[in-house]
Amino acid sequence: MGVALRLGLAGLILLAAGLLGTRYFLPEPEPPVPAKTASPAASDSATPEATVVGRVACASCHAEQDRLWQGSHHDLAMQEVTPETVLGDFNGTEFK
Repeated sequence: MGVALRLGLAGLILLAAGLLGTRYFLPEPEPPVPAKTASPAASDSATPEATVVGRVACASCHAEQDRLWQGSHHDLAMQEVTPETVLGDFNGTEFK
């Protein structure tokens, strides 16, 4: 058996021994801590419910973002459904 083959086999044996050894000598990992679903304030009855304040309220501080949003697909998707705002032709279409 050649020297290179002996060194390769010895390396593989050492690697396998090291990997198997870590299983027995390393401590068990800590179990994950469950995420909290609600903060104490969220369950407090005195906390007001979240409400939508609308685009105008946000635009007062975020004028550039509001300008970029106007006319975007997201803006157009929020329009009231009317014959003028619905762009697809759904005449005679059945939904099941």
